[in-house]
Amino acid sequence: MIFWVDRIENVFKTSVTYRRVVYLNDNPILNRFWDDLPMSRSELYKEDYELAHSIDRNNEVLYRDIHAACKTVWNFRSCWFRNGENLASIQTTEIIPVDLYSLMFQL
Repeated sequence: MIFWVDRIENVFKTSVTYRRVVYLNDNPILNRFWDDLPMSRSELYKEDYELAHSIDRNNEVLYRDIHAACKTVWNFRSCWFRNGENLASIQTTEIIPVDLYSLMFQL
């Protein structure tokens, strides 16, 4: 559990999100999938690089969303995509997933 809430003590004075943690106005703290690496995947460097440079989006955010999706075990499902269809619209770090809470509860 420490992994999910590591070093968040004073973060929420200036932000509502920090790494894997999301703070809501009514005080609950929720978790999301996250990855600290804002770079392309080494095994698919060319594909990720080409995608990042073909769309109008912050590359670091895109790469982080791709890495986070890889770590979900669910991999690339349409639920991670804003338009439900393609990798260019991936938004993994913007979603509070129910399946993550099921796993955390079981642990």
